[in-house]
Amino acid sequence: NETDEAKKTEYKANIDRLYDEAVQAYTNRDIKPTKCGDDAACYDKKIAYVYGRKAFDMFYTLNSPYSKNLEVFDKAIEMGGNDVEYTIFDPLTSIVVYQFQKGKMDKTKVVEYFTKMEEIANYNLENNSKYGQYYSDAWKVAQAKFAPIEADVFDCDYFKPKYKSLYDANPDDMDQLKNLVGLLKKRGCPENDELLSELDGKWKSYAAST
Repeated sequence: NETDEAKKTEYKANIDRLYDEAVQAYTNRDIKPTKCGDDAACYDKKIAYVYGRKAFDMFYTLNSPYSKNLEVFDKAIEMGGNDVEYTIFDPLTSIVVYQFQKGKMDKTKVVEYFTKMEEIANYNLENNSKYGQYYSDAWKVAQAKFAPIEADVFDCDYFKPKYKSLYDANPDDMDQLKNLVGLLKKRGCPENDELLSELDGKWKSYAAST
C-alpha cells in the first residue's frame, strides 16, 4: 500500500535480504531445527523451502524480472528435489510459458521444466500421504497453463495418452476417430506408431465400407 516509490524499493530490497539471510543461516547451521540434527539433507530441504517462498513472493509481490525469478526457482528445485513445495508450480509455469511465447526460452528448456514438475508431482502423489493430493491438484492447474504452447513444444508421445483416452471413451465415434488420426499425424507421430496404426486402420476400414 506504500505510495512512495523509494520506500517501496527499500522494502523490496529488505525482503530480498531477509530471504538471503535465512538461506545463509541454514547453510551455516546458525538455525538448528530440532528435527534436523546433523542431517545435511534436512538442511537442504529447509533451504529449498526458503528459496521456494522467496521465488513465490518475487512473482506475486515483488514483480521481479522473470530471469532472476527463474534463478531462484531453480535453486529451490536443486536443493529440494521432490520435497520442493507444490506452491511453486503455478508461478513457475506462468513464467515458463511467457518466456517461451516471447522467444526467451527454447522448447528444450520448457520440456525440462515440465518434466521436472511432473516427476515431483507424481512422486508426492505416490509417497506423500499428507500433501500428495495438493501436488496432484497443483500439477493439473499447471498442465492447463501449458495448453497454449503444447502444440509448439511437445512431441507425439506427449499427446498420445490424451488422444487414446478420448478414443477409449467413445471408440465408435467415427468423426472423432478421423480427427484423432489427423491430430496424431499433425503431432509428428510416425506411420508405424502403434496407436496411429490402430486408429488409422480402423478409420480406413470404416471409410471403405461407407
